Amino acid sequence: IGGLLSAYHLKSEPIFLQKASEIAEMMLYAFDTDTGIPYGHLSLQEGRADNPGWSGGSSTVSEVLSIQLEFQYLSRLTNNPTYASVVNRVTQKVLSQKRPMNLLTQFINPRTGKFTSNVKTMGARIDSAYETLLKQWIFSKRSDFMVRDAYYESMTAMKDHLVAHSTPNGYTYLFELHNTKPRKRMEILTCFVPGMLALGSLEVDNPNAAEHLQLAKEIVRTCFEFHRQTATGLAAELVEFTAEGDFRVKNSEAQGKLRPETIESLFILYRVTRDEIYREMAWELFESMRSNARVESGGYATVENVQSDPSEIQFVDKMEGFFLSQTLKYLYLLFSETDIFPFDEYVFTTEAHAFPIN
Repeated sequence: IGGLLSAYHLKSEPIFLQKASEIAEMMLYAFDTDTGIPYGHLSLQEGRADNPGWSGGSSTVSEVLSIQLEFQYLSRLTNNPTYASVVNRVTQKVLSQKRPMNLLTQFINPRTGKFTSNVKTMGARIDSAYETLLKQWIFSKRSDFMVRDAYYESMTAMKDHLVAHSTPNGYTYLFELHNTKPRKRMEILTCFVPGMLALGSLEVDNPNAAEHLQLAKEIVRTCFEFHRQTATGLAAELVEFTAEGDFRVKNSEAQGKLRPETIESLFILYRVTRDEIYREMAWELFESMRSNARVESGGYATVENVQSDPSEIQFVDKMEGFFLSQTLKYLYLLFSETDIFPFDEYVFTTEAHAFPIN
């Protein structure tokens, strides 16, 4: 839906808006729950909505809180309030729940509206929910104070409860809390956080703007090291922080999927600060991709183990969709001579689709 709506904005061809509306209509029954919180899996032919058994019947918080911009923009373009109404109800219901430490958890039950996980992380199954709170505030033309306040509260909680520094080099990172027990590890997905903080630092009413920007600069440096310190210059899915040597890559999490989060953060930090260091860092990461992830027949592939000797790299036989739609898009925008999609006119969805604010 996001891709179709962004294409419609750029090309003004009615077919894009028509198809986005058709898909949204097919999805609306997912929201037919007691709470309005949607199920995550849809069987469109059968009209069935559910969640996988391993989730205990719960929906993923990052999913139910990352669809708002697409449905809100669709309502704006079609003058049909239904789409915005269903996702706004989701936001209100989730944010009305008690959030331990003012942080979201990974799962929520669509029947009861209660959180069903004790994991606090800025990584998988929560990540883009925070980002979308900020972007809803921007996309609402800064009128939705509920999402703004939830974002600011969450960022304060993140700083107070999830920030740590490695030994011996003092890299700033974000760990996980399982109940109240810390797990000193960080997913590459979490590297969206510096970009989010930098974007939020532009808000004139952000009481911690300078602090957020400084934290963004520190974390993005850590994310850059996740790439730079592997044999291939590509980041693994997850690293563990140790008492000695800062961090290490787990063999079970050593695939390099060419994810966009670090590049996205470098792009936003460059736009916010105009510091050429972020372009230089991004170019180094791109050169590692070109040297170690490009296949001879064309295209780029997931690397089986980022710690492999570059002469012995093994590829997984696929190229992730996000490599084209996000990683390369953010690289292109980062190195464009002019500011395509300026931040005072556009907001990017979590899948890198540009929507006009006005």
